[in-house]
Amino acid sequence: MKPEEINDRFGEAYNANDLDGLLALYEEDAILEFGYAGRVRGTSAIRAALVPFLALRGTISYERRFCLVFGDLALLSIAYRLTGGRAPDGSVVNDSGVTVELARRQKDGTWKYLIDLPNGATP
Repeated sequence: MKPEEINDRFGEAYNANDLDGLLALYEEDAILEFGYAGRVRGTSAIRAALVPFLALRGTISYERRFCLVFGDLALLSIAYRLTGGRAPDGSVVNDSGVTVELARRQKDGTWKYLIDLPNGATP
């Protein structure tokens, strides 16, 4: 697995409404800083933060900005667009932003997020 494939897997899992698939991309003690949920740590807290995000039922598309690898660490960034989501009140949610993520290569050669900042580089 190439480190930038973690973004592909995130997009595929989100678009398939696959919470377990999303959680499999995070190390057990990872940090996610996610808008309404603030900064959370650990997969239990990340699960709770991702549930309302998945409930939007939108579609994510993105363009890679960069992937810098240093040994077993990778610094990544994508520009994403979420379209067609629906808020709990039924209003349409369209969102975009620029991420910053730090991932680490696992013993099996896959990559998992250590730090995920979905809007970390959004102007």
